[in-house]
Amino acid sequence: MNKVSFLRRLGNWLTSPRVLALLIGVGGIINVVGVIAAPHGSRRMRMVLDVFSPTVVGLASVATAIVGLVLIALSTGLKHRKRVAWWLAVAMVVMTVLLHVVKGFDFEQSIAGLVVLALLVAGHRHFTGIPDPRSRRSIWTTVILAPLAGITLGTVLLTATARTQAHDTTLVDRIVETVVGMVGISGPVVFIRPHWDDRWFFAMLMIGVFVIITILVALLRSPNGPHSLHPDEENELRSILPMNPRIGSLDYFATRRDRGVMVGASRRAAISYRVVGGVSLAGGDPLGEPGQWGEVVDAWIAEANRYGWLPAVLACGEEAGRLFADRGMEVLHLGDEAIIDVADFSLAGRVMKPVRNTVNHAKRDGVVVDCLRAKDLSALEVAEVRTRADEWRDGPVERGFSMALGRFGDPADGECVLVRARVDGQIVGLLYMVPWGKDGLSLDLMRRSPQAPNGVVESMVTGLVDWGRDNHLAHISLNFAVLRDIFQRGEELGADPVTKVAYNVLMFLSRFLQLDSLYRSNVKYQPRWQPRYICYEPGSLIEVAVACLRAEAFLTLPSFGRRRRQSRKWTELEATEQNARREAGARDGQDDDSDDRVSSKDATRAVGKDLPGVAAAEAVTKGDGTPVGSKDELQGEAAKAADGEAGNESGPGKAGDKAVGDKAVGGEAGNESAEGKAVGDKAAEKGAAAGGNPEASSSEDRGPSGPKAD
Repeated sequence: MNKVSFLRRLGNWLTSPRVLALLIGVGGIINVVGVIAAPHGSRRMRMVLDVFSPTVVGLASVATAIVGLVLIALSTGLKHRKRVAWWLAVAMVVMTVLLHVVKGFDFEQSIAGLVVLALLVAGHRHFTGIPDPRSRRSIWTTVILAPLAGITLGTVLLTATARTQAHDTTLVDRIVETVVGMVGISGPVVFIRPHWDDRWFFAMLMIGVFVIITILVALLRSPNGPHSLHPDEENELRSILPMNPRIGSLDYFATRRDRGVMVGASRRAAISYRVVGGVSLAGGDPLGEPGQWGEVVDAWIAEANRYGWLPAVLACGEEAGRLFADRGMEVLHLGDEAIIDVADFSLAGRVMKPVRNTVNHAKRDGVVVDCLRAKDLSALEVAEVRTRADEWRDGPVERGFSMALGRFGDPADGECVLVRARVDGQIVGLLYMVPWGKDGLSLDLMRRSPQAPNGVVESMVTGLVDWGRDNHLAHISLNFAVLRDIFQRGEELGADPVTKVAYNVLMFLSRFLQLDSLYRSNVKYQPRWQPRYICYEPGSLIEVAVACLRAEAFLTLPSFGRRRRQSRKWTELEATEQNARREAGARDGQDDDSDDRVSSKDATRAVGKDLPGVAAAEAVTKGDGTPVGSKDELQGEAAKAADGEAGNESGPGKAGDKAVGDKAVGGEAGNESAEGKAVGDKAAEKGAAAGGNPEASSSEDRGPSGPKAD
């Protein structure tokens, strides 16, 4: 009985998509290498030439190499359970079996091909993936353009080497030569020297091979995001969020508009995800009633299987992790999220002395902090924050997926909280928090000026906690520490050898990713740690890890055009404001107040054009005639904020509003206490991911913002 069970498990393993993909890929490599390294003078080859002509043997060898390349391309589709990849693999393996006999009596390779063919047939039930409807346009585009590109290339090459051809060769002859040559047939072009005929035959054949592989890649490639979140879907998602009595700190990030959403049949649970490189990557826990999570998770996994995607989850909690584990997914501890319980937080005591000293030092340097809801920001303030966030960003793109919102200044996010640290009226630090239920906040974005004095981040964190007490907050989610337990146990006396090796590896990587500084920027606040997990199908960890890095924008293509557009956008904004003030100041007969109102009003109108959700009406005047967001109003608010901060500076925690270390790995500059700089974006902090998006513009112009966890 045990033997039968073992054989059944072995059979299931051998016919699994992953093993079959590996066998097909290795078989393709053997085909190519076997043709290149084939012995031409062996006894077996002489026997082959006694049966087949040299032309047939040569064609069989070339065809074997081509089939090998196709098999290598098909291995990815098999890994993703694509049905069309299975059909093509069966056809290619049958051809391989025959070609190995013809090209050299390689019976051992033919027998191996028959074994693989039997395994493919036995495992056919696993290959159910159909093309995603979003892929059809790109597939048909490739099917049409790839052959045209190949024909054009071949024709151009033949035309450029016309001296090697007969004088009466026409353009039509060259086109026909390319078309038939791409499928391995000699065409009408007559070459002056015989050896040129063989060379051009091989060249045209290679063009045909690359055209076929290009079409296969397009046919088997899974479409990537962003998956636009439609307004009606976002509204339904927002109505589902409060249905969970234990709403998670990452739930609000599900409203990112570059994610898709699947809502359960009960309409009381949902899951937010994005397809990246053939991986259906969900961020955080499912949403809504926990009792309804199973239904929507099953539907999400079924969709992934239907389209040949690999389901995976980034930064879920323990309850959701158990749910995914029950469905056969592997669960790996990714790190811990730092959470401050407002009621228990205090700067008093010996353990908090470093933070307390840093905050007091920042006070002496003139750092003041204010906190306000996003709905209370004027258009000019929104534009200013975006400008500073863009200037202080570390790197060409915004990072983030699972723990970053990816927008700023949208009217739908009115309950978000902005924290600003100022020195002499100039902003030197920013912190952007999203709602965590009704009594909490979760860090989305952190930026600080490179010239900011030491202690800006600590001042903002402690100031945020004080503001939270006044506004009845219970908890605040800060940064994410990747593999925190290794950092903690690696520093302990008597740590085991495995932990020490892992600790040393992470310390080495921290030179590039600031993993250690993320952990230290969190631990100084003595937070409560909440574990976060990554879930994936067995054997898919590498693909899922790559998908996570791509989603968090740690692996990305160059985006020079987008960066130039963003830089030009902010340059034009600043130039508009300066020109408006210069023109207003040059007008004769107008007092300073009038100048301020005119210039600020013009600048605000200019800003309002590019602010999604902030209408141009934001620049109209208030009842007293002062323009909203005008210089007069901002100066008054700044003075009030400064007075309020001065009155609060006697308390140990009132020096700075809520600063948190950046949630991004490789973030902008992060904490800055004597213990080391904390990271830049919260996005990276929460998982070696990166900062939030300061732009609220279209998703095409916006890079994803950084996650709380990577």
